[in-house]
Amino acid sequence: MQAQWKSYMLSRGGDTLNRVDLKDKKQGPWVLSVPELRGERGYEEEGYFLNDQREGVWKRFSLEGVKIAEENYR
Repeated sequence: MQAQWKSYMLSRGGDTLNRVDLKDKKQGPWVLSVPELRGERGYEEEGYFLNDQREGVWKRFSLEGVKIAEENYR
């Protein structure tokens, strides 16, 4: 059985990221970008969604690419 996606994007390496299924739930690997705002530095987070919930290890990186945090979700 093959899942059908409502939306997704491709990484530079051709991997499928930021998938939303037909029920509008986030699934699989995601990269979230938070821009700089009112003096607060921006960052990017990467991790895995399962049925719209964060799952496993999520990593936060500065916009320069330096890892600044790591959290574990279940």
